[in-house]
Amino acid sequence: MKIAILGFGREGESAYRYWLGKGAEIVVHDNNEALHLPDDIDAVLGNDAFVDLDQYNYDLLVRSPGLRLEAESITTPITTVTNEFLKQCPAKVIGVTGTKGKGTTSTLIYEILCLAGYRAHLLGNIGSPALDELNNIKADDVVVYEMSSFQLFDIETSPHVAVCLMVTEDHLDWHKDLQEYQISKGNIFKYQKDSDVAVYFKDNSVSMSLSELSKADTKYSYGE
Repeated sequence: MKIAILGFGREGESAYRYWLGKGAEIVVHDNNEALHLPDDIDAVLGNDAFVDLDQYNYDLLVRSPGLRLEAESITTPITTVTNEFLKQCPAKVIGVTGTKGKGTTSTLIYEILCLAGYRAHLLGNIGSPALDELNNIKADDVVVYEMSSFQLFDIETSPHVAVCLMVTEDHLDWHKDLQEYQISKGNIFKYQKDSDVAVYFKDNSVSMSLSELSKADTKYSYGE
């Protein structure tokens, strides 16, 4: 299997280690021509690194969170670290999103779980890279995953417990508009099943409306 890792930041490096361990042939694409890579890594670097990706005949493209791809113009299958983790994780996941406070909230939930005697893992933009931790996670553990709009943008699975804090305007230099940003946040609820749990901030109209995307039978709100 031939895979392109698109972007070689923290998650890109983690993705490289993960798929290399599965025996994949890997090529790194990054627009930083000065990127320092080990000698044994094949790479396409520079301004054209993300142009016409279909020409390379990869079996899979792994998108880093900060990279935006116009997927409708690409025929090669695209995934992300978040998608792969949610697909492979044996434990239940508590996903936390929102414009502000998701790091603090994720850490608080993680600390509460640890004090309550659970074997917990803090992942996402804080804690360990998700795929690096995957082999250490057991079925009865609990994962707390901080999720940005970049990570939620194209997820295909929602976490068992989805938490949405206040959602306000942000990241419009990446998203096409405010609606797309809010839709990305809403994906944390979109693929939930009736056995899942949704938590939302009822004093924020966006958080409350996004929670309606969830099919979870159990929903909790918080606020004044």
